[in-house]
Amino acid sequence: MNPRPRICHVITTPTDQYSSGLRTRMEAKIARDLGYDVDVVTGVGPRDGRLISEGVEGVTYWRIPALSKYIYPHRDAKAFFDICSLFRRNRYQIVQTHLAKAGVLGRLAAGLAGVPIIVHDVHGPSFSSSQSLPGRELFINLERLAGLVTTHYLFYTNHLKDTFATKGIGNNAKHRVIYPDLRLKQFLDAPPLPVEERSRLRRIWHLAPDHLVVGYVARMVPSKGHHLAIEAFARLAERWPHARLVLVGGAIWPEEQAYCQRLQAQVDALHLVEKVIFTGHQLQVIPFYQMFDLFAMPSLYEGTANAMLEAMVMGLPVVAFDIPAVHEFCPSETIVCPFADAKGLAQGLDRCLTLLSTTPTAVCPSPAFRQALVAKFSSRRWHQELSDFYMRLVDDQGAGIRDPNSSKRGD
Repeated sequence: MNPRPRICHVITTPTDQYSSGLRTRMEAKIARDLGYDVDVVTGVGPRDGRLISEGVEGVTYWRIPALSKYIYPHRDAKAFFDICSLFRRNRYQIVQTHLAKAGVLGRLAAGLAGVPIIVHDVHGPSFSSSQSLPGRELFINLERLAGLVTTHYLFYTNHLKDTFATKGIGNNAKHRVIYPDLRLKQFLDAPPLPVEERSRLRRIWHLAPDHLVVGYVARMVPSKGHHLAIEAFARLAERWPHARLVLVGGAIWPEEQAYCQRLQAQVDALHLVEKVIFTGHQLQVIPFYQMFDLFAMPSLYEGTANAMLEAMVMGLPVVAFDIPAVHEFCPSETIVCPFADAKGLAQGLDRCLTLLSTTPTAVCPSPAFRQALVAKFSSRRWHQELSDFYMRLVDDQGAGIRDPNSSKRGD
């Protein structure tokens, strides 16, 4: 009988407040249930130091204090050597990395330690046209370097796979696209609120029943484009005096606080204090979608664009910048604006608000589209495809692992 395969996940962000942390935890569970010995390497959490998979039985956790989300060269060098040392001691058959920084450090360390199977999960882009040219080229070249030792890529979208191929990253590795479990059914099942309940929820945030609410749900970092949403909204204030902008989300890491302060100052300077509402980080977002009239999507780059998908499943119209995720996932009713153009975003929001008052079906996603989106990102589909990936993974190296359900199927 073959020994149990050993796999180690590596991620910098040990918090369930990120979808990447939740996905990593679920992948660890799936591998564990398939018979793997599963370890998880993380850094230290942003607030209380929790690990991403705390409480999951059968998984061993290794905390690397020097491993952090943001770039600190001296700490990153120490993290690299600490991870490489761990890999050498534990002799993993598989290392699976997540996100940009852990992806580069973890894969290079695994290559140096002689790990035979090196998998990288591409949750989102590590480089985009919104970055400075030197910064973008640096990240592209780091991805190319790490790609030299990568044996397998798991992409969460087709546009990410295409981007890596276009840049010549990981050309010799095996590539697979698996749409993740985004738990969208809960959003589809959330009914429209009765008028009185919707008014009550709005009052909590100083919103009147006749306010037209433009909403956005995202962590507050520059790449999410909140500053562009505020600039665009300022252009609407005179034409739409009853419109309000509600920004759901906040800073999770200390390094993100400065951007939040910049946004507050921007709102003050534009005299929008009464019209732009900051809710801070919220664990329950469905009530906000139920309060919104439309969803603004000023993000400059995305992987799966989770909040946008949630909003569409809730039936909200979307006004978004022209980014690959919009083309891959949005229906024809979506209003697409020139990339990173606040004036163009303002025009798109104006058009959407106008159509909502006349022909809402022209901008709202259809029921059939919403159902199809839920199916595309379903838990069952993701679990099946990821289980198949893990079983094939060890077969590539001749280790072999048996599907626990094979006896039920007569395999």
